[in-house]
Amino acid sequence: MPANMLFCITIFVAFYLIFSLTVKLSNEAQKNITLVQEISLLKEKINKIERKLDEK
Repeated sequence: MPANMLFCITIFVAFYLIFSLTVKLSNEAQKNITLVQEISLLKEKINKIERKLDEK
């Protein structure tokens, strides 16, 4: 019986760690998406400014 309890606790700890890491990974993926969007907006602003300077 104690061996089964230890095995069960180990499985629950492993599931908790996997779930925790999955949540963290999901958050980081969302941050990456946000950063890519912000970079795209900044590049577009730079391109507009460069076009205005080329016209002059």
